Amino acid sequence: MKKIFVAVLLASLVGKVFCQTAVIIKQKAKAVANQNSAQQGLPPQYPASQPPAQPAARTAPAPPQLTPEQQAFTRVVADLAAVKTNDISKVSADLMAMARGASKPSSAMVQRLAKDLVTALVGKTLTPAQRPRMAQDIQAVLSGANVPATQMDAIIADVAAILKTAGADATAIAIVRNDLKAVLAEFLRPGA
Repeated sequence: MKKIFVAVLLASLVGKVFCQTAVIIKQKAKAVANQNSAQQGLPPQYPASQPPAQPAARTAPAPPQLTPEQQAFTRVVADLAAVKTNDISKVSADLMAMARGASKPSSAMVQRLAKDLVTALVGKTLTPAQRPRMAQDIQAVLSGANVPATQMDAIIADVAAILKTAGADATAIAIVRNDLKAVLAEFLRPGA
């Protein structure tokens, strides 16, 4: 039994050596043929084998491209982080850009909303959770032709609740609430 095992082991080793020798001989023959071709000015018959390509380093996938409305939404959230009195035109432009749909509110109405919103929030702080929620609520109103009236009432009430939590006074909250209702009224006008 041992003799058979040794014979098989020896045969496999000898076969391996001969196979490796055959591969080396073949590679040398290709190299000689390529040298002869190069001396004659011909392209190589056997191009050098390329080492296997290294797998590409994993890179993070590219962030998805944001639509203009999504970019404006992000800017509004940032605007709500630290409101200053001189931010009215910037907030107004960002609010207008955030509106979605074919019909949008008038720029005068959006400017009035921005002015009153900035006035209500100057010196107040919205939490990181409140900023996107308020921006989403305002975006719904600015884009709001297809939202049921009961849902719009809840959205406007949510904006008022956020303002109240931030410490805005009751008069400023009422003015912003009226501005949001006026924006909705523009959508309900004939020809809007």
